[in-house]
Amino acid sequence: MDNIIYDVLCITLGYFGVHKFYKKDTKMGIIYLCTLGLFGCGWIIDSIKAILDIVNMFKAEQDKTIQNDNQPKVENKVEHKGLKFETIVETRDYSSARIQAVVDDYIKNDYFDKADLYEGLKNDEIYDITYQLPDYSFPCNIEPFEDSGAYGVYITSYNDENVFIGYIPKDRVNEFRKINLFGKITNGGLHLTGGKYKTYDEEKQKVVNKKEDYKVRVSLNYYFEDSQEAENKMQEVLKEEKDNKDKYKFLNTYIAGRNYDNEDGSSRQGYIDQLKDEDELLLETYFYQDEKAVKILTKENKQIGNIPRDEATMIFDYIKENKIEKILYKPKWYNGRITDYRVEIFIKKN
Repeated sequence: MDNIIYDVLCITLGYFGVHKFYKKDTKMGIIYLCTLGLFGCGWIIDSIKAILDIVNMFKAEQDKTIQNDNQPKVENKVEHKGLKFETIVETRDYSSARIQAVVDDYIKNDYFDKADLYEGLKNDEIYDITYQLPDYSFPCNIEPFEDSGAYGVYITSYNDENVFIGYIPKDRVNEFRKINLFGKITNGGLHLTGGKYKTYDEEKQKVVNKKEDYKVRVSLNYYFEDSQEAENKMQEVLKEEKDNKDKYKFLNTYIAGRNYDNEDGSSRQGYIDQLKDEDELLLETYFYQDEKAVKILTKENKQIGNIPRDEATMIFDYIKENKIEKILYKPKWYNGRITDYRVEIFIKKN
């Protein structure tokens, strides 16, 4: 169903139920026509939903335009070989319930036409297993999951929130990383099978509602500007990671005291807000109330916080032993915002 046409009809002629007739809901259309939009109340509620739907679509187009504007400009049009990345999603026990809640919210907000649900069949037309949404595609996000090296898969809800449902399989992570780092994803999403379904029960002599766990797969279309160059760069990344693992042990910890101001009145959080992911930082030892302590500083020697107290003595000693190679700013992100301000310290093994 063309959502824009539906929304416009709802706002302009919904008083007479035209939008209901448009989406083939004849019964409600007649009720709206006879009651003038449920005495105006139903029309007002539907119109508010339609206006919000139009605003969300306009916002999505704006976001897409901004995203496109931020992409590197290519002077000459080059034909790229389209590639596909496809994998199952390793779900959890709670994944199906979360997916169903998202699906129900889309349905509640009239995202689907009746023809989309149960293949458009009425109960007296159903004999075999008929799924609520047969192999439907939903938008999604794939993001690094904490510090485990795993990539979490998130289904996008009707309200544009990311809902975690599982992981990219370990044996496909580096393949996805190469695409994410050096490729260009053109489109794709989550494909769902399973969930709620209807079937004819011979014993009960009627159609019954049942459900099964969702099976989820990710399907992405992408391309590389230069496939060989992308492969070479990925091998360099993997080699550097292996070398680092051989040479260093890592401590990932939070930035303590970041909400305090410095002695000169400057805001530590203000300095943090100017940092980019993986910016290099500095460490400085000092004593606080006769205890070993370590400041965390920007490259410009502006304090942004401290190493937490329970780890300060260890890091203090490592600094004195010249065992700290470097420290990087490594915040945790979720749904486009920072949820935890952290650093990663590279400690020499030898």
